[in-house]
Amino acid sequence: MTENDKKQVSDEEQDTTEAPVTRIIYRTPNKNVIDEIVEGDDGRAWLMTFTDLMMLLLVFFILLYSMSSLKLERFREAMASIQSALGNKDVVYVVKEVVREVQTPAPEITLEEAAGIRPRDDKALKEIEEIIQDQDIGQFVRVYKQGEKIIIQIRGSILFQSSQARLTPTVEPVFAEVLKVFENYPEYSINIKGHTDNRPMNSSIYPSNWELSTARAASVLRWFVERGIDPHRMTASGYADYMPIAPNDTPEDRARNRRVEFVLEKEL
Repeated sequence: MTENDKKQVSDEEQDTTEAPVTRIIYRTPNKNVIDEIVEGDDGRAWLMTFTDLMMLLLVFFILLYSMSSLKLERFREAMASIQSALGNKDVVYVVKEVVREVQTPAPEITLEEAAGIRPRDDKALKEIEEIIQDQDIGQFVRVYKQGEKIIIQIRGSILFQSSQARLTPTVEPVFAEVLKVFENYPEYSINIKGHTDNRPMNSSIYPSNWELSTARAASVLRWFVERGIDPHRMTASGYADYMPIAPNDTPEDRARNRRVEFVLEKEL
């Protein structure tokens, strides 16, 4: 065999040699328990939704609790907890802005309210209603709740003579019973408000209804202070005819507007 034949055979052998094969192996990444639950027909799939729901409820109740009484340190701790749970500072910032607009914080839940016992404000309201019934003065005295406040309205006709600020003797038995309520519930502040009808005053002592309504409120306040009620609990203010509870177009309605109000509110 000549050199040329050998060279030709070598070339043919090289042509028949197979080219190297490159193999690509795909490996499935390791799956955790959550992936297996989501991808498979696992009966535990509901746990994902349940866990999300529980987390949202937890954050929601933390928010409600923090807003029930806006004590600064407690509020900061709650906001930090919410921020940690949500991982979103913008949400916490929005909550802070909303709470900052609240002027009066909601009252804290008392132990007796949590235990289902009748709150003291309901007891005070019941006592005043019993006084009204026992004294048979329902046509002159009215009591009701307005939010967290207890309001006692007394018509001016049993308190004062026309255009006067001196208390009449007929009010003594009524005030004596109200005094007992004030003594039994020292946690309440007492704001006394004087009101008149819209008829103009023509007196050198009281040039307008402003002076008359304020003087009447002050007379009532002085009566209770002289009998032992702490002056720090009491305030007096006059509103003239600017807060009527009825139109001033009939004698009956004007008589309703001439009144004194006791506004009882728990001191914070």
